[in-house]
Amino acid sequence: MKRRLIATIFVSTGIPWTAGCTENPRPAASQQGMKMETNRSVEPIGSATMLADRTLVLSLRAETGGSIGHAEFRYKKDDPKYAEILRHIGGLQPGEEKVVLPFPAKK
Repeated sequence: MKRRLIATIFVSTGIPWTAGCTENPRPAASQQGMKMETNRSVEPIGSATMLADRTLVLSLRAETGGSIGHAEFRYKKDDPKYAEILRHIGGLQPGEEKVVLPFPAKK
């Protein structure tokens, strides 16, 4: 049921399904005491980190109806969605981490 829940949530956000659930996921940035730098009243869905080779690592969490799902997505610089993801995050430098807000619904 977790995989179906996560797949449904991430498909609806436009993020490709590329990773499974983990038993001991890294806490979302909001749970690590990171402050959201936004004036919107939208809760973050996880965190994004840029590795030294500029790979983006998104650690995301979804909660729906009592179920919790976790996924990690990695986007290398040559990935077609790389620029879109980086723009959504608001830019990132190697070693930096930011919260990830929900992606807009695809029409």
